[in-house]
Amino acid sequence: MAKTKFPITVKRGSASVKIYHTPDTQKAGPNGKLVRYDAFTLSYVFGGRRIRRKFSDLTEARTEADNAVTAIANGAMDTRVLSTSEVSEYCDARESLSRLNITLASAITEFVAAKQAADSVNLVQAAQFLKRYGGDKITRQTVPDLFDALLALKKAEGAGAYHINDLDTRLRKFKEAFTSFIDEITTDQINAWLTGLGLEARTQNNYRAAVVQLFNFAKAKAKALPHWLPHAADEAMRVKEAVKDTGLYTPEEMITIMRNAPADLIPALAIRAFAGIRNEELFKLSWQEVDLDGGWIKLKSATTKLRARRLIPVSDNLREWLTPHLKKKGPFQPGYASAKTLSEAISHAISTTGTPVKRNALRNCYTSYRMAILGDVAKVAEETGNSPQMIRENYLELVTPKEAEAWFSIKPLHTESTAAGALVAKSKS
Repeated sequence: MAKTKFPITVKRGSASVKIYHTPDTQKAGPNGKLVRYDAFTLSYVFGGRRIRRKFSDLTEARTEADNAVTAIANGAMDTRVLSTSEVSEYCDARESLSRLNITLASAITEFVAAKQAADSVNLVQAAQFLKRYGGDKITRQTVPDLFDALLALKKAEGAGAYHINDLDTRLRKFKEAFTSFIDEITTDQINAWLTGLGLEARTQNNYRAAVVQLFNFAKAKAKALPHWLPHAADEAMRVKEAVKDTGLYTPEEMITIMRNAPADLIPALAIRAFAGIRNEELFKLSWQEVDLDGGWIKLKSATTKLRARRLIPVSDNLREWLTPHLKKKGPFQPGYASAKTLSEAISHAISTTGTPVKRNALRNCYTSYRMAILGDVAKVAEETGNSPQMIRENYLELVTPKEAEAWFSIKPLHTESTAAGALVAKSKS
């Protein structure tokens, strides 16, 4: 019988296991005689580590070598061998997770994601903070649902029609663009939407303000966003607005407008130019709020944009423009379905006189010319319903006192003042 040659290599594909002949010599018996014992050692690499197993019988060693090489070749042993300490850690982890009914793989996946999101923040402290400050109280809601809820709240609170219509117009576009849950919307998405509107800076900022109001409502009232975190709209970009000269009509231009405008729009043109009320306020104005005898226009809170009562003095020229049209009660300028249609009618009336239409110029004129006469920022702010800051930034030193005197001297033709008459003569020369 041929002598077996060692090492014996057992192979299956690229997997291999070697069997070495490794006899032992040990002392045996009472006299300590050395006795030689046969032994065979399996050797193979697995999981980056050298594995050795010893057998006293070659047949048993061959059987185990066949099993090992087959398992390696089939991938059944494609797992590293754990050390004693690693096995202990694994068992402890499994036991801890079993009480939460969570698998080790799920726990590791969630931990890695949380650690990446939290960066250097302690995860236990973060979880305790979230639990304490209402993370479990968030009720996810979509933008369309929050849009409807916000408008309903504003109506219930008695907000002005102007404010509600403004919110409706701006936020309706937002809800059509974003139908998802509001907590899924990012600052980058809001910025991209605002830029995509293609609006001038001031109008874009107004849209941003409406979106911020929606997110504030979702956070404070609807509990659809965590109240302890800034929301996406907070960080949305605010576009720098270019400084523009305030659009004004000169006294000469206003004389042309008043001389040639349709008779039914004279009250509207006069009260906007010589009392400075907003177009939306004009649409809601009633004759009961116009006290020509007492010399005041007494705007009710329901009439004003800011929902605050306001007193505006009736100038002498305004009294003369309004007296022929005076009524005891009823709408001041009837016949228009909305503030928008009234504004369009006024713009059309101005354009038919050959005078360029300037956006919001009638109110700007009152503010600027009144500022030139009074020189009192707080007083003009009170009369116009503006902030003192707005007056300082936009209306100081735009016109001279002489021009302001001419402006408030513009009267119907039969009572024309000296200052306004001089302007008419100058414009004809």
